[in-house]
Amino acid sequence: MKKVIKVKLNPQSIADAIKELEDYKADLERRVRLLLKTLTDRGVQIAKAKVVEHGIIHDAELTYSIHGYISVALNAGFIRVDDEHAVFFELGTGPVGANNPHPLHPTYTSDAWVTKADGKPMDELYGWTPLPYGDGKTYYLTTGQKSKPFMYETALKLRDEFPAIVKEVFG
Repeated sequence: MKKVIKVKLNPQSIADAIKELEDYKADLERRVRLLLKTLTDRGVQIAKAKVVEHGIIHDAELTYSIHGYISVALNAGFIRVDDEHAVFFELGTGPVGANNPHPLHPTYTSDAWVTKADGKPMDELYGWTPLPYGDGKTYYLTTGQKSKPFMYETALKLRDEFPAIVKEVFG
């Protein structure tokens, strides 16, 4: 978006140039806000599609917890995931995660562990081993899950699409 302003050295021409610069600045600020919104909205779309692509669709809470917001103060857009389990899907867990790690290589535990089900059929969803206890609750033995890096892949795809989106917004 190239702009050339020609000015003659007289009061009216300088006033016109100042007005043109102010208009250009306002248009540039509008386009930057549009770029932030477009990138943020696209990132949310990609993240939700990646959740489906990784087969995490049985956990609708994760998909519904993905949203974007713009910070005018920071002049930045953010893609946020509020589901408390998102990090476990993203990074993977336990020995299974260690064998299928996240691209950024976090550390994994090498031990299996027991977790409560919170009313979900974890044996059907994840293949975890049910362990009924005397308190009427079912606990599950798990060795973890592989990384399903939906946010990392969102960042990569958004980075690839960035030039085209900038070109679309700024023409």
